[in-house]
Amino acid sequence: NSPVGLLWRLDGIDIYNPNHFGALGTTGGPVSILNNNLLSNSDFFTGAFPAEYGNALSGVFDLNMRSGNNEQFEFVGAIGFNGFEFGAEGPLGKNKKASFLIDYRYSTLAVFQAVNLSNVIGSSVPQYQDLTFKIDIPTEKYGRFSLFGMGGISYIEINDSEKDASEFSYGLSGTDTDFGSDLGILGFNHTYFF
Repeated sequence: NSPVGLLWRLDGIDIYNPNHFGALGTTGGPVSILNNNLLSNSDFFTGAFPAEYGNALSGVFDLNMRSGNNEQFEFVGAIGFNGFEFGAEGPLGKNKKASFLIDYRYSTLAVFQAVNLSNVIGSSVPQYQDLTFKIDIPTEKYGRFSLFGMGGISYIEINDSEKDASEFSYGLSGTDTDFGSDLGILGFNHTYFF
């Protein structure tokens, strides 16, 4: 079945395609906005899936974000294919039960272009960045509250109008293509056990 029929769910809320350069009618996108360092567990169903999931034909990808460290502050920095990454997590407040988690990534190739390495990486450089966060506040009387969000900005220019039509082209020869997609998700959960 087509990936267009896949239902994405994050912390119990249905979300749109969580990939950079993903748009309606495409099969996803080459780079995920989801950061695997922030996920706790997930369920992936193909074919038949439980009745709690609707609006899907080909499958369900049910993801959950982990909570931040509520005992001490931790920081991360990384460089990889998905980009330059900076993250932080730690306790929120004095009671040391609440926590926060935040992570930001910026396109590695865009950084290379900014430092004038265009001759190494080419002219069509994907520009993207994303931010993911979660604030988790467990209480004894009122249950658990969590606020989470995920956002990404993607943009690429493929300029082929100056090329000869016989040259190899990623797009249509002799045309310029500008493509971009943005995604923003904000969710709030309140869990209370009677």
